[in-house]
Amino acid sequence: MLRLVCYDINVKKPKRLRQIAKVCEKHGIRLQKSCFQIDATDEQIVAFLKELKTIMNKNKDSIVIYSLCNDCIRLARVQGPENFLNPDEVIFL
Repeated sequence: MLRLVCYDINVKKPKRLRQIAKVCEKHGIRLQKSCFQIDATDEQIVAFLKELKTIMNKNKDSIVIYSLCNDCIRLARVQGPENFLNPDEVIFL
């Protein structure tokens, strides 16, 4: 299932911001500076969140994961060059 991951990390800690971004880049595709598209099962998302929790400050940082159903993706409206990628149509090397 496609997931939209958005985060807001305390910018006074750029190291933590870079670490969170690296974890997100490892699992998905950056859509915007703090938004990623991840194609993952529920179990993979639980592991992903566990990894993020070891880095983030639970009192200052926030991470939100939205699960996107097929209708949500079909009805999404995008302006500009970025778009949701269909994992079935893209080959990563």
